[in-house]
Amino acid sequence: MTPPPVLALRRADKRFPGVIACDGIDFALRAGEVHALLGENGAGKSTVVGLLAGTQRPDGGAVCLDGTPLARHSPALALARGIGVVTQHSVLVPTMTVAENMLLGGAWWQSPARASAARQFRDACAGFGIAIDPNALAGSLSPGAQLQGEIIRALRRKGRVLILDEPTSPLGPAASAHLLAHLRWLCDSGLAILLITHRLDEALDVADRVTVLRRGKVTGSLDPADLAATPRDVLTAQIRAMMFGVTPVTPVTPVTPVTLGQAGAQGHGTIAGQRWIPACAGMTRLHVAGLTCNTLTGIDFSIAQGEILGVAGIDGNGQTALAETLAGHSQHSTGQILLDGTPLDGLRVAARHARGVRYLSDDRIGEGTVGALPVALNLLLKRIGAAPFWRFGMHREAAISEHAARAIADFDIRVPQPWARLATLSGGNMQKVMLARELDGAARLIIYHKPTIGLDARSADAVQQRIRQAAATGCASLLISADLDELLLLSHRIGVLDQGRIAGIVANGPGARVRIATLMTQ
Repeated sequence: MTPPPVLALRRADKRFPGVIACDGIDFALRAGEVHALLGENGAGKSTVVGLLAGTQRPDGGAVCLDGTPLARHSPALALARGIGVVTQHSVLVPTMTVAENMLLGGAWWQSPARASAARQFRDACAGFGIAIDPNALAGSLSPGAQLQGEIIRALRRKGRVLILDEPTSPLGPAASAHLLAHLRWLCDSGLAILLITHRLDEALDVADRVTVLRRGKVTGSLDPADLAATPRDVLTAQIRAMMFGVTPVTPVTPVTPVTLGQAGAQGHGTIAGQRWIPACAGMTRLHVAGLTCNTLTGIDFSIAQGEILGVAGIDGNGQTALAETLAGHSQHSTGQILLDGTPLDGLRVAARHARGVRYLSDDRIGEGTVGALPVALNLLLKRIGAAPFWRFGMHREAAISEHAARAIADFDIRVPQPWARLATLSGGNMQKVMLARELDGAARLIIYHKPTIGLDARSADAVQQRIRQAAATGCASLLISADLDELLLLSHRIGVLDQGRIAGIVANGPGARVRIATLMTQ
């Protein structure tokens, strides 16, 4: 007789104002399997995680453990039942060290074994090929490094169920491969793993089962026999059809490699139906020389008008410091930053914004948005008090609403109405709000820090097209991403950050992937 699933949802319903997040969902996690849960933004994946983890209660149906419906379920009970969760956004206590965070949840009457926790954490980091100081305050780490720490903490618990929500989003290729390989080892030990990811290849590489959600309903599933017998390209097409209910979106064609030494006489190219302006010699928009701060040393590069310069590297090697220093969030640096020949040194965020600098943060909850404010105001966070949306210190609701409605339509933001609280949106829709805000107005330099993190394939395609369109207007673009495929798809050149230094800059084209991987791992 087949044993019941370790953890399951049976005809689960969950509703929020104006939204049916889960509509009669049946879903099961089995011991020794990786179960991938896929779906576009707003499909209901986060709500499924909430129901399984006890942070949400179903309006109908049941959460079952070993085949038995749970009358009571909560985060504390979930932990006691061996259910560990790693969310997209860090829940580490920022004022505690990483090692101290590893000890949370232990017996309150026992003295914390800090030294032992630090040693175990350092050993675990080495196994994943990453370097995080266990004695560093969690709040001092980048969002990607915080998530890495949470993954390690969850794996140390070794309970019965491990739920991972976009675990590889902040990781480089090597660290992602290490994590996925470790998932297989954990499954062999009898753990049930739920993997939520937007990377279809990643899901098909590691999953034993696949379930697809769309608008709160299960639209399809693939069991081990399906995954084993069906060619990869057919599986990908089937999953995209389940996710979107339409013919899969055609991938955007990679940019034609262009070097700064080539003349503008090459003319214009066409990419995915858009006119493309290649980078041209003598048209430098951003010039950075000798940029140095506490985590960066001697950074030198230039970006031409219309050029996209990618930044690769294992997360935590200075990417956040580079983005924040260029955007004006950090003033503790030396060196030179020139925008169209004019120094930006010493200018704060508002002054740089007025000169055309835009910054898309990778921390959409803690830094990029204000969850308590409505979507309409989040779209204007950097223009509070400015005409035509404010007059004599009073906001003009009609103008703000019209602006928000236009942005919501243009960027396909899934929200019931413009004045809904931003905190009610899914992570992907929060990202779209940030993108709509930063691409609004006369931008000359746009700093993208992981712009497609947590987005489904169709939304990511749309964001990537927006990045190209902005570059086509002459904007210089700095694209920081942990996804090498994305960098190769979008960038003219790609620089590799390693321990706060630029290890090298590679022109996109044949062999670029190998050269970048070598710089990242040497």
